[in-house]
Amino acid sequence: MTKKFLALVGALSGFLFSATAPVMAQQAFPDRPLRLLVPFSPGGSTDVYARKFAKLLGDNLGQVVVVENKDGGAGSIAGSQLKAAKPDGYTVMIGTSSNVTTGPATNAVFKYDPRKDFSAIGILGVLPMVVIANPSVPANNMKEFVSLIKQNPDKYMYGSGGVGGVSHLAGELFKDEMGGLKLPHVPYKGSGPVIQDILAGRVQVLFDNAVPNLPHYRAGKEKILVALSEKRLKVLPNVPTTVELGYPDLTSSTVLFFLAPAKTPEAVLSKIREASQQVIDNPQFSKDVTEMGVEKPDSVDAVSAEKYIREDMAKWANIAKKIGLKLE
Repeated sequence: MTKKFLALVGALSGFLFSATAPVMAQQAFPDRPLRLLVPFSPGGSTDVYARKFAKLLGDNLGQVVVVENKDGGAGSIAGSQLKAAKPDGYTVMIGTSSNVTTGPATNAVFKYDPRKDFSAIGILGVLPMVVIANPSVPANNMKEFVSLIKQNPDKYMYGSGGVGGVSHLAGELFKDEMGGLKLPHVPYKGSGPVIQDILAGRVQVLFDNAVPNLPHYRAGKEKILVALSEKRLKVLPNVPTTVELGYPDLTSSTVLFFLAPAKTPEAVLSKIREASQQVIDNPQFSKDVTEMGVEKPDSVDAVSAEKYIREDMAKWANIAKKIGLKLE
């Protein structure tokens, strides 16, 4: 009788332990370092942001957050690794529009669906796109620029960091919203070479975020005609936006998304989210990223991120369909 009782107690204890172990693990999170995947090479604006963020996030969580650069495949390598990671909160990613919305919406190289394969922690920052022109372009604002292109179809060209990228699709969205402007596209391998050709006048227009162009703009080597956003950029307070000029659908941004694998427990996501909000609210961090041209969100929340991902993917899929873009 005693042996049966002890066996029953042992079995019950084992059951209770196995049932409560996941909960206990979530309560103990994190008890080891986190991996933060960055889909681009070291030194770029996303990498610089991620390293500043990782240091403070680790301080808030009480664990080291190790940045791992997984560049390649237009950001799809990092996304694929996040999809395959164990959903325990120890592998997370700072993705951008390139590998979270525009890429998966238009390019078959992306073997994941952010709406199904990722759990959103939130949006960490927004870098609105701007319309940049070489100083030789005889237009100083959006109205003059559109009029110039209409009067001189196919005379001016815009460059981008590559076919299917944010800078390409933003240009096609602009042309579409303006009634089909005749502004040919010249793709480059990355934004660096196209910026150099903008400065040299070999191409005249670029749709890009402000960050890498601010030094050239401030030196008078580039014009910034308009921001494709709702609110004016803090680093460009005198540059009007497309929304204030009457084009509510003409917006485009490079967004910094903070993501975990799908099915990551909500208790774990909440801990990471809370620690992320503390980073965003840090005065020195806020100052540093604002000077980089990053507009920070009011809050880090999943609902806003999930809504943005759905709507942005639909927008770019529509533009890709209109221009017959098919990438394999």
